[in-house]
Amino acid sequence: MLAPLHQQRSAPDLDTRAIPVVRAEDPALTFGLAPELELTRPAPPRTDVLPEPRAAASGLRVTLDDGRVLTVERVALVGRNPTPAPAVQVVRVVDPGRSVSKTHLQLEVDATGAWVVDRGSTNGTVVTLPDGGQVVCRVDHPVRLREGVVVAFGDRSLRVVQVPARGAGDPA
Repeated sequence: MLAPLHQQRSAPDLDTRAIPVVRAEDPALTFGLAPELELTRPAPPRTDVLPEPRAAASGLRVTLDDGRVLTVERVALVGRNPTPAPAVQVVRVVDPGRSVSKTHLQLEVDATGAWVVDRGSTNGTVVTLPDGGQVVCRVDHPVRLREGVVVAFGDRSLRVVQVPARGAGDPA
């Protein structure tokens, strides 16, 4: 005989005499409750509470494991020796063990947020979330970045310090 998958659970004792009984004879009641109680009403906006002002983020800020701080405005290519292109930041990382590909990954910022994309690297790219969960980046599939994540590429890594606010810098 196999052990049960779930232990038997029992509800706490409940004194049903304390629960009021609603009779169905009253046509104004639906499912045992008055219709106005069945409706979900959102609370009106509070005017006495203001949100914390957030520093205007102009781009994605990351810290490389060698201590360099990088701000990405649009697109940055990270690797041992990425090929420069117009309007693209190039971030060269020193890797004597050659675990980092020539153009290993791409960091990108757009109106919807910040992203990392593996550019077909040999040793892959892994995003470790603040709660410890990990996302393996598939080639050419963007993975959203948020503050506190660590992106490991080869034997190197970078930590996301600040992501731009959604829609930052875009006219409304």
